[in-house]
Amino acid sequence: MKNSVRLKEVVEAYDMISFENQVFIDRENGEIVNIFSEYLRKAENEEPYDRMRDWEQEAMKQAYDIIESEGRFIELSKYDIDEYRIMEKFCFTVADPFKEEALFNAINGRGAFRRFKDLIYKLEVAEDWYDYKYEAYKQVARDFCEMHHISYIE
Repeated sequence: MKNSVRLKEVVEAYDMISFENQVFIDRENGEIVNIFSEYLRKAENEEPYDRMRDWEQEAMKQAYDIIESEGRFIELSKYDIDEYRIMEKFCFTVADPFKEEALFNAINGRGAFRRFKDLIYKLEVAEDWYDYKYEAYKQVARDFCEMHHISYIE
C-alpha cells in the first residue's frame, strides 16, 4: 500500500456503515471509500450508468472499481464491532459502585442500548463513555488494519 490510512478516519468510517451504505479502504492510496449498496448491486449486475446524473456516474465508476479490483478494496463491517461487549467493559471502568450497578442493570434485556444511552447522561458519565467507546473502536480499527496488512497512522 502506497499510503497509510488514518485510524481516526477508520473509526469514523465504522459509524457510516449501514444497510444502505458500505465502506471500504482502498489499499492503493489509503482512502476511505463510502458508497451506497445500491450502486454496488448495479455494478455486480453490470447495469449501464451512462444516463445517470454526473455524480451518480462517478459513484457507479467507483462501484465498478470496487467490484473489478480484486484485493484492492477491503470492506469494513459493522460486525467487526461488538457494541454490547464495549458497553459491558465500560461498566467495569466506572469507579462509583452505584453507577456501575445501574449501568449493568441497564444493559440487561431488551432495549439495553437505549436504556444505556439514557442512563449515561443521567449518571453524568457520557463523556467518559464516548471517550471509552472511541478508544475501543480505535483498537478495532488497529486490529482490522493489522489483519489486512494495511499500514496506519495513529
